[in-house]
Amino acid sequence: DKKKNKDNDSKKALQETNDNKDKKTSKKRKQLTFDAPSEKMIHQILPFAFVVFAILFEVCFVLASLTGTEYVGVAGVFLKDVFLGLLGSCAFLIPIMLLNLAGNWRKFVDTGVVIAKVIFSLLFLISLSGMVHIFIRMQIAPAEDAFLLPREIFEYSYAHLLSSGVVGGFLCECIYALFKSVGTIIIMSALTIVFFIFSLGMTPRNMGNWIRYKRTVMREKKKEHREEQKR
Repeated sequence: DKKKNKDNDSKKALQETNDNKDKKTSKKRKQLTFDAPSEKMIHQILPFAFVVFAILFEVCFVLASLTGTEYVGVAGVFLKDVFLGLLGSCAFLIPIMLLNLAGNWRKFVDTGVVIAKVIFSLLFLISLSGMVHIFIRMQIAPAEDAFLLPREIFEYSYAHLLSSGVVGGFLCECIYALFKSVGTIIIMSALTIVFFIFSLGMTPRNMGNWIRYKRTVMREKKKEHREEQKR
């Protein structure tokens, strides 16, 4: 009986210590979750605001382009003209960027990459608009050696849906003045790809790890196939 009582007491003691550990870990988890930056009210509201702005932005762009001020008013047409003048056709991708931020906002906030994500997304839009400018610049300036000023690019962009915008267009003009068409296409393509990859959170190190992982998987599959053939 004494041994049974001792065993029961030891079991109770172990159970109590385990329960205390579980309580402490759960408290720590709750504390960490509560103290996470994304738990602040502003970060819970912003994703919904991004969705609203994305819908409003796209509706204003489409309806202002089709019907003018009839459904979206002067403000909608002004919004469309300004962003077309700045980013050209790539402005239609802004709602996608906003929806991406809305879906991943709290994760971005907790990992501290919000600013980097926004910057690389904007750089991607600018470089992509520069790519568009390469193929439409002859419509703005028939002379191949002509250097387009920002005012000329902006005026053409807000008046045409297929346009580059003054930001990416002027960047492209500066590169074009130095490297002409072939060099500009190579540089702008490289910038667009790099900024797109970085906006998705990929880095050269991550890409290298992914490539090495794929290689090891392929090697293992080849070994398994050889072993099956030997059998």
